[in-house]
Amino acid sequence: MYAALGFPGMALLYGAVGGGLVLLFLLSVREDPRAREAEPLPFVPAFRYTLGNRAFWIYALAALFLLFAVGLFAAAMPFYAKYALGLGEEATALLFASVLLAALPSVSLWARLAGALGPKRAWLWAIGLLALGALLLLWPRGLLEALPVGVLIGTGFGGVLVLGDVLLAEVIDRDAAATGRRREGVYYSVYGFINRLSGPLQALAFALLTPLFGYVSGENPGPNPEAAFRFLMAVPPFAASLLALALAARFPYGAKG
Repeated sequence: MYAALGFPGMALLYGAVGGGLVLLFLLSVREDPRAREAEPLPFVPAFRYTLGNRAFWIYALAALFLLFAVGLFAAAMPFYAKYALGLGEEATALLFASVLLAALPSVSLWARLAGALGPKRAWLWAIGLLALGALLLLWPRGLLEALPVGVLIGTGFGGVLVLGDVLLAEVIDRDAAATGRRREGVYYSVYGFINRLSGPLQALAFALLTPLFGYVSGENPGPNPEAAFRFLMAVPPFAASLLALALAARFPYGAKG
């Protein structure tokens, strides 16, 4: 897409497609009128209840580490493909495609597993696949070796994405049962703020490449850019996925039965 349209054209196309999907959502979503029956909590108590919810904090921190891992995959993939695998633009696009095309159909698989195992156990399996895929990125030497790892990461990502929303919904539903009020807005605003911290974490991971490997930029890649981006694609996402797995195991809801 970039080679055909350049960055401005690609940005406009993606913006139009994304904007169209958001518009379709806004035109079709309907709010349950019963959610408006109870008086909303005042501002301070609303945030106090949310910030005091242990299950929400466990979920939000696990999701933060997962978003950091997935975001780092996306940000570092072109560098990994160039320096570690020696790929051009077209082959790099295929590597991205292996992740995305595996994530989309895996949603049906994870939905079935959530029904069979419970959403929490299925979520743990998805996080485990993501961690395994990150670790395996240390070894591929070319596109054919990297594609199966991309499929593994995409499958794990599909589960993490879908099942995480299911578990957050359970946190919100239990809060509604306890308070008698629907408070999705407060939960999603706090959750969104926590998720934004993944950006600085990704920047910090990139910054580590200079003292560890001497990488500065494409013009000054240092003595071993291959090792730098094998490290960046594998080690921080693997560590973050393990932290998310440890937190997810302590999540109190979502067990089968």
